[in-house]
Amino acid sequence: MQNNPPDNPQCFKCKNKTLPILSFASLSPSVLRMNLAPTNADIARTKAIMEEEEQELRRYDEEVQHARQVFARRKALRQNLVERRSWLAPIRKLPVEILDMIFAEVPNTSLNIGGLQSKRSERCRFGVEAVSLMLTHVSYHWREIVSAKCSMWSSIDWSCWTMKKDWTPLLNIYLKNAANEPLQIGISGSRADIPALTTVKDWTGTHDLHFLQTLARQFPRCVKLNIEHPRLHPMVLHHALNGLKFEDNVVFPCLQILSYDGDAAWPIRTSSNGITTLKHRFWDAIHHAPMLKEMDFVTIVQLTQLDTPHSVFPSWDQLTIVRVSYLESYTDFRTLITHCPQLEDLKVERPFGWDDGPTWDDVIEPVVLSHLHELDLKPKMPQDLHGMLVSLSLPSVKRLGIGLGDQEPGDTDSICLVLQSLSSMLQRSSSVLTSLRLIMRQWSLCERSWVWFSSVLRQSPSLEYLALVLGGEVESCVDVVQHDVTAQLCSLLSLSNDHRRVCLPRLKTLRLEVDTSDTPNHPDVNILGAVLDIVEERSSPHDPNAQPGRDDVSALRNIEIGMGVQVRRDQGVLAIEDRVTALGGNFDVCEYKDRFWVTITIGNVGWHNVADVS
Repeated sequence: MQNNPPDNPQCFKCKNKTLPILSFASLSPSVLRMNLAPTNADIARTKAIMEEEEQELRRYDEEVQHARQVFARRKALRQNLVERRSWLAPIRKLPVEILDMIFAEVPNTSLNIGGLQSKRSERCRFGVEAVSLMLTHVSYHWREIVSAKCSMWSSIDWSCWTMKKDWTPLLNIYLKNAANEPLQIGISGSRADIPALTTVKDWTGTHDLHFLQTLARQFPRCVKLNIEHPRLHPMVLHHALNGLKFEDNVVFPCLQILSYDGDAAWPIRTSSNGITTLKHRFWDAIHHAPMLKEMDFVTIVQLTQLDTPHSVFPSWDQLTIVRVSYLESYTDFRTLITHCPQLEDLKVERPFGWDDGPTWDDVIEPVVLSHLHELDLKPKMPQDLHGMLVSLSLPSVKRLGIGLGDQEPGDTDSICLVLQSLSSMLQRSSSVLTSLRLIMRQWSLCERSWVWFSSVLRQSPSLEYLALVLGGEVESCVDVVQHDVTAQLCSLLSLSNDHRRVCLPRLKTLRLEVDTSDTPNHPDVNILGAVLDIVEERSSPHDPNAQPGRDDVSALRNIEIGMGVQVRRDQGVLAIEDRVTALGGNFDVCEYKDRFWVTITIGNVGWHNVADVS
């Protein structure tokens, strides 16, 4: 195959050829492959061609050099234009106070070193993001403003990556500009496809350990610490703190928020008398943090061990927010609520059943959490939820979320007992509950359990937000009202029934998700019509000549209904839309997570969040 030169390039302006082109053909590959020597005539002719081609090559090199100068000139002109546009930019007329406010709204000024998510793929790559430092390169004026704004240098996120370069000097720049500003530090782990540093031996002598030790020296300035490294052994943190001295030996005097998602293991020391005690400087420092207010961690085991002879749980009266993803036992739950009396927000999850929880017949002395405003419980088994509910008295709770896992089909007794425990807890607490979320995807209500569910609602007269998620299968012998739950609820909320008092008179938002996939015929019109009847009862009509609505109840403004079947816009549904329009509202249908959602919004109050309850 011959390698003939391409056509001579032309000038785009005058269409003239830049340089003359030679017409010599390339040597044939077959000639080169033959074991033949050129003759004297071939040698003479080839040398003459080579001399002319070398001259032409030199002319092209000169042209390329000229083109490079043109490109350099073009680049300089573009830079001049950028600078002149910057000189004329209106932002230069802004006073320092306005620029300071603008920089305060920069979304992410953290120093981010380590694994960054690639925009084109799901794989991580090593990278460095230093937005604040980049802003200082714009101009001397900006450098003065940004450098003086300590809050733009006080957030540091580091992903362990086995760094090939020591980025500690960049970290020191941020620490210097942060001055005395409290720090927010994040330490995250590498992804599965990145070499992991899991032991002290792996860290020894690495840039990562040097970086971590530099961060550890700043722990006294840290107000928020976030550790998300499932493979980061606590001994590494213990090793990083070794040899460092702090004032009054308090490592975290300013720490207010701690989020820890890492290895819960640590070395345990056993003394001669057989008492096990904790020997771990990091967690000992956390135990003695005087300003700690909020904790988010995997397991409570970190909190129940101390380097003391008796492993006494610390008296953390200052804790106001606690979120635990994994509880080993009911004893841990009881320990948590007993030693944190100032809790305002508590979230507890339990993926497996407890072995030491109270039975249905046990009498438990409840713990009073008088400051708790928000409670979120997500156990796996109904009996675990029962143990939590009977252990609590919550006179100030306003937002309550309950999510249950698996349940044996047709286990109506446990359903009734759990709802009874919930009703008793609300009655015992003199509840001022304003928001209730019941997520029971594997549950089905029967007549007896519906009685207790009604009692739960009647114990919550201040409720403004109600979300109910039901589902699951039951045995045929059980008297099920699962598919009729909407009608039952609407009957309970109706103002026309002869109730001694109105149920949920302050209700403003209603969210229902029920399994209607096995219901004969499409339930669209029946369900929507029943709900809309309640909306009309509780809303004052727009017609001034019509009879005014009830003034002792709040208007039901936001309704969201999830169905297992597609909502068909037939004659009945169109009539529902007309009724909503007559009330001055909006009617919308969307599909989300294999379910069809109908949203009704009355008035100007906007509310549409299908993913609100997971």
